[in-house]
Amino acid sequence: MQASTHRYQQVKLFLIKGIGNGTWKSGDQLPSENQLADSCQVSRMTARKALQELAKQGVLVTIKGKGSFVTQEKQQFSMLQINSIAAEVKQQGLSYHCELLALEKQKAGEDLAHKMNIKQQQDIFYSELLHFKQDKPIQLEQR
Repeated sequence: MQASTHRYQQVKLFLIKGIGNGTWKSGDQLPSENQLADSCQVSRMTARKALQELAKQGVLVTIKGKGSFVTQEKQQFSMLQINSIAAEVKQQGLSYHCELLALEKQKAGEDLAHKMNIKQQQDIFYSELLHFKQDKPIQLEQR
């Protein structure tokens, strides 16, 4: 890891990689703060900060007196289900806003008309929205 990477971020990456490669599966208990501190050669407080951040992000849940556990895998959403970015960010207790960058009426070209099953040169609308979480851009949406 780069020297500029905070130590707690290294611990987070260690845990995320372990979850990603199946070392810890949904519902599994993660190592304790002391075990993480030993494994990652960091202080217990650094290990705690990594666990707290992952809990805040919904990757794990911490139960006082029991430990930290990998949360249930989030469902893969079908094309029919559209999730509100605003609702997801607000559900995390974070601030959200969106900026409209473009909104224009256009004529459908041959390729787009075919994909949309409409007539060529039919009026369509194009928009670009920039979504923010905690005043930082997180997604550019083009439709």
